[in-house]
Amino acid sequence: MVVSLQLAGNGYAQGFANLGFETTTITPVVFPGGTRYVATVPGWTWTPPGNFVNGDPNTVGFNEYALDSPAVSLEGTDSSIAPAIQGNYSILLQGGSQFYPQQGGGASVFQTGLIPVAARSLIYLGGTGLFYSGGAGLQVTFNGQSLSPVALASAPSYTRWGIDISPYAGQSGELRFAVPWQGVRLLDGIQFSSGAVPEPSAISLSILGFVL
Repeated sequence: MVVSLQLAGNGYAQGFANLGFETTTITPVVFPGGTRYVATVPGWTWTPPGNFVNGDPNTVGFNEYALDSPAVSLEGTDSSIAPAIQGNYSILLQGGSQFYPQQGGGASVFQTGLIPVAARSLIYLGGTGLFYSGGAGLQVTFNGQSLSPVALASAPSYTRWGIDISPYAGQSGELRFAVPWQGVRLLDGIQFSSGAVPEPSAISLSILGFVL
């Protein structure tokens, strides 16, 4: 059983903010051909910066999908592209299509904060399904150090991932979630937990038991 720390979640967690992407302001942008929307993502910075709707550096597209270029967008439960995994909103990372130069590809969201002293694991939800099958998975780093996610459980629309974060407990640094060129992933439900991430063998046995 994973016991989540109360200081993590959708609010502020020892300097980390808006971990569930639920805090936002959505604004309409009126064009001659119709209305589109942009959204704030407080606490987070993203690459590429700005958005492809109106170029505002402080917002991302809402319920949007870039045709070929790398992009970050906020997706709601009513998204026709990638409905939110949990709550009202999830972040969609698009690394750029095969028609975009590889050297300029990739997308990420990141912020700097303090990992709780009692944290032993970092948990997050990554979207799965046909829409995501063509791209590489999420790459997670802390202060530039690559972290190794372990699949904890699967649902029809997402996989629950866990990372051993105990070596960094009590440290401040940049937490980044990224996709490479041609990668596409939906991200949500980030939280720090006082529970340890099970060993891969233990996870396999639990999944086998569920199947049986």
